[in-house]
Amino acid sequence: MAGKPEDRRAIMSELLGLGLFKRMAQRAGRLAAESESLGKMKRDLLQSEYGDVTPEVLTAAHLLAEQSQQRVAALEKASEAVAVLAEEWRAEQIRSTDLRTCAADLRTWRI
Repeated sequence: MAGKPEDRRAIMSELLGLGLFKRMAQRAGRLAAESESLGKMKRDLLQSEYGDVTPEVLTAAHLLAEQSQQRVAALEKASEAVAVLAEEWRAEQIRSTDLRTCAADLRTWRI
């Protein structure tokens, strides 16, 4: 174990396999830096997109959503009623056409 302290340290590190731990520490450091960067990016995105959301704004949004659901339900009901009326109108058109045909036939028979 003669030689410079740096050389002895390198030999001991190699013999004990400490290089693996050094590489693991470096990798962990890189992962931590990447995670911190990604976390900051997500925090910034959330702040820019949702930073102005307050409990009051959220309550108002819930109220608007509920009102919208009620309007959709009312419109669906109205749509069903219109569909029924449209079907009745089509049936009346057929009856009207049949009656016109009958009236035309009666006129031709009277002559």
